[in-house]
Amino acid sequence: MRWIWAVVAAALAVPALAAPRPPRRVLYVIQNGPAAPGHGCAKGPVPGCFGFHHAVTDYSATVLRQLGVTSRAFTVDVTTDAAATLNRDNLRRYAAVVFYTTGELPLTAQEKREFMAWLRAGHGFVGIHCATDTFYTWPEYEAMIGGVFNDHPWHAGSRLWVRNEDPRFPSQRQWPKEFQWTDEFYQFSHWSRRKVHVLLSLDPQRLDMTRPGIRRTDHDFANAWVKYWGRGRVFYTALGHDRTAWDNPAFRRQVEMGIRWADGEIHYPVRVP
Repeated sequence: MRWIWAVVAAALAVPALAAPRPPRRVLYVIQNGPAAPGHGCAKGPVPGCFGFHHAVTDYSATVLRQLGVTSRAFTVDVTTDAAATLNRDNLRRYAAVVFYTTGELPLTAQEKREFMAWLRAGHGFVGIHCATDTFYTWPEYEAMIGGVFNDHPWHAGSRLWVRNEDPRFPSQRQWPKEFQWTDEFYQFSHWSRRKVHVLLSLDPQRLDMTRPGIRRTDHDFANAWVKYWGRGRVFYTALGHDRTAWDNPAFRRQVEMGIRWADGEIHYPVRVP
């Protein structure tokens, strides 16, 4: 019988395998525009109207959920009601919040404070494309995301040369140092390279600088960057205007890894001047 007890004791001495960590939970806010694709209304705090509506919005939610499933890294809850979800009690359920939004989302002053406190405490924010076309009247949001949409001199379907400024960053490794990309390309106001870590930018030597609407005299057209906000992490990409981008595996990889960096799963420290 001694050998039986020896086997039992040995089995008890083996440490139990750690249970797999559950995927992080992500909230995807897709409140943008009127009911139909197109402009439909002016920017600003107009009840029931939030600027331009992107036709790809619902499809982007499907893609984001798929990315969470295939990566096994996060789960995605989707909302079109920022006011009901961006509050202290609900935000405690999430590691990161993702915006594909436009206009003045109807948050109260208290909800805005709670959202920023949650982010500064060490959570993640991911802005995709039109997230910089959001909250024009909230200076703290502008400072957090890093810039404000200021027209798109290169409209949807434009194919431009893009520079990959940090190929080692997790969301950038699928791209070479320079590549061509088809999308709608933004320029930004209230944006400075000194305040962010740039990931993607347009190559000014290969741009048609005679196009109407170009306002940046420094010709610095960043299209993706990261930064910190308190102990929180902020990731933004201006790509993703339509299905051409969302169907591209390279863009899907950028979004997936941007979320996984922002939600704290993947550690990659960046230096922001």
